[in-house]
Amino acid sequence: MPQSTPEFWKLDLTKLTRAGWLLMLASIATVLGVSVTFLALFAALGWLGNQGNSRPSRLVGGIAVLLGIGAGVGVFSLGQSALARLGLKIMRP
Repeated sequence: MPQSTPEFWKLDLTKLTRAGWLLMLASIATVLGVSVTFLALFAALGWLGNQGNSRPSRLVGGIAVLLGIGAGVGVFSLGQSALARLGLKIMRP
């Protein structure tokens, strides 16, 4: 088994540039926005699980969060490639 640390754990948030911070905030906003949107969509369709309770079931909530995380990852990767094409870096050396 390799003893090296994954690259994700080596991320230093103090080295983010302004473009990097904006990209990270846009990704977080996307995760929250997509999750809330899908919960509202599931509520409108009547898929919340418990009809007598206004709280969503764990499965429906988990699906909404997973969809939000997927959208946030997509926004981050597309934004990172777009910024790289513009010549902007998201991390300082």
